[in-house]
Amino acid sequence: TEEGRKGLVDRISGCFNEAHLFRHKTVDLVQANLCHQIEADIISLSNTAEGANHDDDNDDDGFISDTERMIAAYAVVCHRVLQLRIMYPSNMLITLAQRPWLRHMCFDAILVYILWDCVPIFERRGHHLMAVSILQTILFGQVICRFRGSNGSKSGEPCDAI
Repeated sequence: TEEGRKGLVDRISGCFNEAHLFRHKTVDLVQANLCHQIEADIISLSNTAEGANHDDDNDDDGFISDTERMIAAYAVVCHRVLQLRIMYPSNMLITLAQRPWLRHMCFDAILVYILWDCVPIFERRGHHLMAVSILQTILFGQVICRFRGSNGSKSGEPCDAI
């Protein structure tokens, strides 16, 4: 639910205490923006699915079970949190460059592992644009290219990280 996602964002926001982010924005503003982006992504997932199976009694979002819907919702939250953490890296993340053998233990790496495991679900259920967006964030640290619609045509708009 929207309330549950807001609660999760509230709990995760503790991971931003030392981040460069709070020199520029307040916690409430960051949480509000993050929740708004997450809800926009959830709405877009529930409204569009390429090749969604409309024959069964499930919602027309392409997912075959509530479990997949929950996994997708968690993936959307992790995706937006990772984008924010990449945009405003913490001091701890910056120091990991000096000790690369510890990089797999940081919070950002855990978010990436979760997202990597969720990409096949988005692909199988016809949410290719979300899968591409997640993969771009994992590989490049931001969304490089946005797409207009289900046909995959590129948008002429410049891309933002968030």
